[in-house]
Amino acid sequence: DGLKVTIFGLTTEDTPLKSNPKNTNKLKFVPVIDEAKKLVPNLRKTSDVLIALTHIGHYPDESHTPDAPGDVTLARKVKGIDVIIGGHTQKPLFEPDIQNGSVIVQAAEWGKYLGRVDLEILNGKVTLKSASLIPINLVDSKVKIEADAKVESLLKPYKEKGDSSLLVDLGTSDGEFIGKRDIVRAQKTNLGTLITRAYKSKVNADLAIVNSGGLRDSIYPGKVTYESVLMVLPFAGELALVKLNGKKLKEYLEFIIFNLTAGSGSYPQMSGVEITADQKKQKITQLKINGKLVNPVKSYLMALPEFIAAGGDKYPKLTYRKTGFVDADILKDYVLGLKVLKAADFAPGNYIQIK
Repeated sequence: DGLKVTIFGLTTEDTPLKSNPKNTNKLKFVPVIDEAKKLVPNLRKTSDVLIALTHIGHYPDESHTPDAPGDVTLARKVKGIDVIIGGHTQKPLFEPDIQNGSVIVQAAEWGKYLGRVDLEILNGKVTLKSASLIPINLVDSKVKIEADAKVESLLKPYKEKGDSSLLVDLGTSDGEFIGKRDIVRAQKTNLGTLITRAYKSKVNADLAIVNSGGLRDSIYPGKVTYESVLMVLPFAGELALVKLNGKKLKEYLEFIIFNLTAGSGSYPQMSGVEITADQKKQKITQLKINGKLVNPVKSYLMALPEFIAAGGDKYPKLTYRKTGFVDADILKDYVLGLKVLKAADFAPGNYIQIK
């Protein structure tokens, strides 16, 4: 009806940290707010409706630390955006968050919801009439979409082929191995212990570390399949090995425990270590590897995802060698060997004590 709608995109400046640095070393990521301040005034001049399609995250009341600023900061710092359709934090906003005249919405992940926003444009003014998330085939949803017979028939041979390799029984679990985003990024969990023990076992390492942001689901009680494992580790990341003497290892672990704080994807899950540290001095006062005090000159073998060995997720960049082993396959083989996963056997305990 003669209205001009402009959509522009913004992605987080944390991208080089949240993805493997080797994939972004030729790209420049500028601060989102600075870029939006340049773009929006010019786009606004020729637009009746201005929509930002973002992948920077929704952090209530700008509580984004230690991550880069998200949608709320964008709305508060840059006036003139009518709607911000967000992603990255993957949380459903069942009610729009209205900040500085901007309507912020986010529809979770994996096509669980269809987001709908209705606007009224009258005499040049944009007004929100309604916003909702429509659940798509969720367990408690009243909305059920029947399969399209033609598409279902087309996909059937591919699904059968996939199921033949994915729905392979690996064993059973007597409890939940916790990989829920809000928990695994904030505290040690039995899933973190399970995965890092699998890494250690595969390459006979002295210790192992994994960043919690790489763990994308829980392993649930009952049957464990290869599909279960891939839901936890979907990125096909390769395991890396690093050799450090006791002095360098202590310095590396000091950086991790004092700089990679709970609440972000960089939060570490570990096996093989016992740490006592001084909060005030930001130093480790006692470090044990597999129950033995660390020797400053002895070499220790550490297993970790190549992603963080290369400097991803704000980890220090290390000199490492690739193992050729993919994380999901390592976990699959480990579960196969155990047959029965007992959650109590992988309780993480208090292996980091900061006083």
